This record gives sequence, C-alpha cells and structure tokens, in this order.
Amino acid sequence: MVREIFDLPAPDVVDRTLPKGLAEQVAGSYLIGCNRLVVRHLESGRLVLESTELPDYHLMYQGDGRFVADEDHAVHLSFQVSGKHARSFVMSNHGADSVAVRMED
Repeated sequence: MVREIFDLPAPDVVDRTLPKGLAEQVAGSYLIGCNRLVVRHLESGRLVLESTELPDYHLMYQGDGRFVADEDHAVHLSFQVSGKHARSFVMSNHGADSVAVRMED
C-alpha cells in the first residue's frame, strides 16, 4: 500500500538458492482457521504451497525464511523456524495477513 501511495517500484523478486535443510524444516501441513495448506518439497528442489481454497503456488526463496509466489508476487510467506521444523508462517495475500500453524511435528 505504501508503494502505491508514493509510486515506488516493486522490489526485485529473485529465486535464491535454498539453504541446506530449510526445505525439510518448512515442508508440512499447516492450518489457517479451518483451511489446510501443505508446503511440499518437490524433486526439482523447489517448494510448492497447495490448498483447496487457493491455487497452487510455486515458492521463490527471498532470504531469511521469506518466500514469494512465482505466480503472484503479491503473495508472501514468512516462516518462523525454531528447532527441527517451522512452527508457523505468516501469509500475506495482497496485503491481508494470516497466520498458519503447523499441524504436526
């Protein structure tokens, strides 16, 4: 929203290399309300976010546990990783933020 007000260009989105082990830490099932979202680690090395409520999004790593959807750069995920697995992530979907909580360890 601030970008639109001040007519600033969108930041560059680059698909960075995932740090070793990060894909395994964030892959899993999460809940936003009663909606189930699944982050899968593909054989190609990329991550995909799957949901029955949203289209599938291939995720591009931006650094610091942050990802942007390849298909829609206004969809962002920020994972909170501690220990073996991410416990949650914040999903910003066109400016609307929601917290997704991991379903299993």
